[in-house]
Amino acid sequence: MIQSISGLDEFDHTRQEWDALYKMSGINSLFLTHQWLSNWIKHFGNDRWVALLVRAPGNGSVLAATVLRGSARGVGFIERGHLHCRGVLQVRNNAVPLEEILAYIRKVYSPRVVLLSQYPQESEFLKRAKLSVDGNWFILEKSPLSMRRIILGGVFESYLLSKNKKVRHELRRKLRRLEKEGPSYLRRLDVPSQLFELFSIIDDIERDSWKFHNGTAIISSEAELNFYKDVFKMYSYSSRARAYVLYTDKIPISYALGIIENGTYYVLKTSYKDSYANVSPGTVLFLRVIEELCSNNETISTIELLGADARWKEQLSTHASMFRTYAFYSRGLIPFLYILSYKYLKPAIERLPLNWVISRKEIDTANRR
Repeated sequence: MIQSISGLDEFDHTRQEWDALYKMSGINSLFLTHQWLSNWIKHFGNDRWVALLVRAPGNGSVLAATVLRGSARGVGFIERGHLHCRGVLQVRNNAVPLEEILAYIRKVYSPRVVLLSQYPQESEFLKRAKLSVDGNWFILEKSPLSMRRIILGGVFESYLLSKNKKVRHELRRKLRRLEKEGPSYLRRLDVPSQLFELFSIIDDIERDSWKFHNGTAIISSEAELNFYKDVFKMYSYSSRARAYVLYTDKIPISYALGIIENGTYYVLKTSYKDSYANVSPGTVLFLRVIEELCSNNETISTIELLGADARWKEQLSTHASMFRTYAFYSRGLIPFLYILSYKYLKPAIERLPLNWVISRKEIDTANRR
């Protein structure tokens, strides 16, 4: 039996059951906790979300649970900006009840597409997904995303020595280059009383960042700003919110804002001042954080580098795993043609020589003529 919940008050009443299921799942993911999802619903739900709880017949205990969001295209997990490690919570060693969830979604919402994924048990989820595809669905594996993390252990020097010679040399060079600029230090903010000061620092840094000009900074959206203020306030009361700020000559030049969950530091947001880009303030910030965590014998054993992949994440990370989204399309001619084009036409175009492809700049130039 599936219970559908679409009201925040009703969802908040499931906290005890949700938290118990989270513990029984064996999954370690901040983004599948009731506390995180409740805060997201509060700020971004906008009547376009639903929580599905799969209950056992008889005693009604919760066997699996997930939060989905509806859109013009269909139904799927919350966007990666707020739910980086997505999935369905289920009792450890139990299979995800995918057939039941898909049948319910199809019956109630009749979506064109359902976008689902499971992290970190992706291989098992894929097996289950293929078994769940009956005469009602096509399934398409979307291009994988890289999830990078830093596994901490030993001293900072050991971390550097784990890198190949070229990367190690570059990281050391970046550390030295900042030192030449003048005195620098790392500051930690992690208590509720520092909320106003922290977001004043974030505002100062982001107004001089490329993210602000691209509209992806925290301060670019009042909704985003209020969401992350609530995140820091809520988690700092339990000593799980933590922000790091890198200073040089008493000027804040980069920051990282994150949450600690079961020994993992999830880096939610980070940015740096473009005017200090020549000293690699973002990379140096993380090197200083790694050094501090290694030297202070903290309980944090992993740093999750969330968001889109980048060269600096590749340099700093020690481990990586691939994360895929699976699209379930309602059977029909248009979805069938789309899947054919995605699987065969798109890769063929990507293999074409560069001189066969008209650049966007050339198209714009031609249009202006």
